[in-house]
Formats: sequence, structure tokens, C-alpha cells
Amino acid sequence: MLFNPFEAAYVTYGDVSALKPEWWALEGLIVLEERLIAANVVNRDYDAYFVNAGDTVHVHKPGTFTANHKTKGSSVSAQLAAATGAEVKLNQHIEVTFNIDDRDLQASIRDLRSMFLVPAVRAIAEGIDASIVGEVAPAAVRNAAGELGVSFGTSGDALINLGKVFDANNVPAEGRYLIVGPAGKANLLKVDRFTDVNKSGLPISPTLTGVIGDVMGFTVLMSQSVGSSLATVAAQYTQDRTAHAAAGIGASSLTVSTGTAITEGQFFTIEDTDGIYCADAAVDATGTALSFYPSLWESVAVGKNVRVFDVVGLVDGDTTAGAVKIVTDGYATAAEVPAVGQGVMFGSSISSSAPPVCYTVKSVSGIWASSATKITLELNRPLDAAVADGANINVMPTNNGSYNLALTQDAITLVNRPLAPASAGVAATMQDNGTTALRVTIGYDQDTMYHKITVDTLFGVKTLDTAQVAALLC
Repeated sequence: MLFNPFEAAYVTYGDVSALKPEWWALEGLIVLEERLIAANVVNRDYDAYFVNAGDTVHVHKPGTFTANHKTKGSSVSAQLAAATGAEVKLNQHIEVTFNIDDRDLQASIRDLRSMFLVPAVRAIAEGIDASIVGEVAPAAVRNAAGELGVSFGTSGDALINLGKVFDANNVPAEGRYLIVGPAGKANLLKVDRFTDVNKSGLPISPTLTGVIGDVMGFTVLMSQSVGSSLATVAAQYTQDRTAHAAAGIGASSLTVSTGTAITEGQFFTIEDTDGIYCADAAVDATGTALSFYPSLWESVAVGKNVRVFDVVGLVDGDTTAGAVKIVTDGYATAAEVPAVGQGVMFGSSISSSAPPVCYTVKSVSGIWASSATKITLELNRPLDAAVADGANINVMPTNNGSYNLALTQDAITLVNRPLAPASAGVAATMQDNGTTALRVTIGYDQDTMYHKITVDTLFGVKTLDTAQVAALLC
């Protein structure tokens, strides 16, 4: 029989019910399900795999088929039913640990829930969601619509272009989701064709938290993990180049004015043009041929500004693959420090035929005091490959804009499993409801008379189909 935390309204220190890890874990799962947003619209088919930290789950993307014409008497054209394999590493372990004084246990279980459990599990949910929506950074240099710092307007042209991107990628029309932050939501509310579900009476799935409406084929959810506007950081860009010749849709190079040298791997935006671009070759101060990835989403007219974002820092010390934190060398000014929600890329070598490997800054540790201050960047996911000491830190554009994530359920996979309970010395449990999992560990410090409670979980996130995920910029 499952423990019912509400059988008694109040418990005291002498009543061990308040310290049952099963109660904290089961109630935590309820709270977690209520708080998750992005996690509810991604692939979860592999949660049932029992794996350990660092293990790899082998997943498969659905196969594709072609409809063939058949003439009378001809044989059918058999196609190989094969799915593309991929791997998801369970390499993200997040935890929240807090202390409860003996005197706090005089409160009711309901109060303990609201004072301690809800905030702790909310942080876990935000950590999982932040890892998922952080996939918007690599998506922004593969598939993007809209301009940073430019609103959708009443007509919602950026949303139309977002649908165009998905249509061009042959993405199914059903099951398209758009996860926006506060800035994206504010922009959507100004679009004439945005449908507010609360006013229209459209059904809302009980499993989808955060649904706010529907627009142009996308079910829209709002998550604060997406963040709000990223302020323009003057110290991070040099707007001293302009287009000297027109370029059409699909072009991968642009003739620009002379100016500050551009290194391979630097990001830039183009005035009145959708998308974010990355230089795939260095350009010296007198050079005028700028090649980049991806190819242009829209045509560029003569005289349009090219805003190039600088290399704002260097990696301090060799960092191994799988690390989630990067220590940087000092910055000249506080304004150069990358912001939470900003995309970054390490190094200066990319392929002209493949997108740069990007990450989203999840948190920033350290307060800038001088150019000698070292800053630690926590990323939305562990590094795919090692980063060398002194590697460039290229930042993605901000422009007073926000990055919003568009996807289908097959685009990104989340695999979530708990770690095994501690075997001795503490009270611990693992609870799994089939879609989410939590471990709760409770110990006691006799010196401080604190009960120490840790809530943690293990998960991995991976974009499986890059064609079905895009960035909506505004």
C-alpha cells in the first residue's frame, strides 16, 4: 500500500511519517509532472530502460518511405524497413539539497510540501526543461525564422516563415509545438491569428502544462526556461560591415565592406533577414568575401548592416568531453560575459557543410570584478567533445531578442531514470511513475540538528531529427 501523506493533518518531530523518503518522492513526482513543460512534448519512449549514470541508450528514428507508382502487371517496389540508430547518453545528474531544522518539523505535512518540496522539485523541473529548450541554440543555425529584436507584428510574418521552414523540411503538419518564453508570449498576443485557448474553448490535454494557444499549425506552450529578451550587448559585437552586393535565397557567401577581421566561428545577423549565421572561413580586415553556414533564408539587399559578434573570451584549461561547466579566462568588461540563455560555441573550426556545435548558457557563476576574474559557464548539456585551453568562446547574437523553440515530438528525446538508493547510512527511495523518476535521500546531522534531504534524478537529452526542430527569433 502506498503511503498517504494526508492521512493526518499534522505531524511532529516524534512522528516519523514526515521523514519518510517515500512520501517526499511520491509527492515529488506529482509536483514534477505539474511543473514540466518542454519534457511533455518530446519523445519519451525510452524511459523504461534501466540504465546507470554514464550508460548509453540506443534509440531509433522512424524510417521514411517513398510512394511508388504501380502499373498493371508490374511488380511492387519493396523498400527496406529500417530505422536510423542514435545514442542518448544519460550524462545529466541534477540535484537539490536542503536542510530542515528539527523545529520546522512541527509544521503540517502540507506546509512542509509548500515550504520545501515544491520549490525543490520546481528547480528539478526547470533543470530538465532548460536542458531541452537549450537545444534551440544549435537549431538556430540550422533552421530559423524571424529576426532577433523584431516583433512578429500583427500579421505574424515570422510565424508564417516558421511554418515554411517546417514544410520545406517535409515535417508532418500534425503535432507541431512552439515553446516560447515571456518575450515570445508577449509578441504572440499581438498577432491577429493567435488563438487563445482559454477564450476559444479548445480542449487542453491534461498532460500538457503551459499550453497558451494555437497559431498557424503550432500548439503554443509558455516556459520560463526559455527566458526573456537578451539585451543587446554592445561589448560583444562590431557593427562595421555592410552588404556591398545583393545576395539571393540559398547563397552561402556575401560581399561585404572592409572592417574588423572576422574569425572562423563568429556569429552574425543581417539586417531585415531571418536567421543567424556563422562564418565558416576567416576574413581579414581588408577582406570582402564572407562565407557562412547556413545558406541565406531570405535575400539580402545592398547596404544592409552585418552585425558580427566578437570572440568574447577564451577557455581556461583543458576541458574533457562530458563536462557541463566551462571556466573562462577573464573578460575586459562585465558586459562581455555571456548571458544566461545565450548560445555559445567553442573553438574556431567548423565545416562549410555542417552546422557549428552550439550550446546554451544555463547559468553563470562568478561576479565580474576585474579583467582577472574567471567566470564559469554552465551549459544546457555536457560537451560533445573535449575543448582545449585557450579555445575561442564565440557567442551567438542577442540584439534585444529571444530564442523560442519549435519542434515535433520526434525531434528530441528525453530519457529519464533515477539513480539507485543509497545502501546504508541514510533513508532513501527511488520512485518512478513510468514517465518521470526521482530519488530522495534523507540523512541527519547531529551537530546542527538538521535533516538533510536530497532530491535528484538522472537524464539525457538529444536532438534526433534536426529537420523537425527550429528556432523562432523575435
